[in-house]
Amino acid sequence: MKTFFHHIQALWKMPHRFRSSYVRHTMTIEGYRILCKLKGEEFTPPPQTLPAGNYVITKYIPSAGFTLFGKRYYFTREIPLEYVPSDSDLARQIVEQTQGPVRYACFMYASRSSSDEDAR
Repeated sequence: MKTFFHHIQALWKMPHRFRSSYVRHTMTIEGYRILCKLKGEEFTPPPQTLPAGNYVITKYIPSAGFTLFGKRYYFTREIPLEYVPSDSDLARQIVEQTQGPVRYACFMYASRSSSDEDAR
């Protein structure tokens, strides 16, 4: 879990155009963490990296926004918190029990070939 000073340090190092989205994302996660503590629930931060593969998103922080003059403005997007590999039996049960749309995630990472390493 990052501390306040880690967030400030990361904010100083990143380009200006990415700062506002980083602040919104961080404020959403920290607000949700505080809400979980007040409810007495355990908060697990979103995973940084997962192995490559297909996943079903089982828990997420919903998007936050407000409506002004009939138009919806979003403060943040949904932030996934828990992933289940889609080839497991648990993922199949979740998909069958879900009434609404099912959220999927696919992670693919680039790998260096041996010819790229030989060029160095």
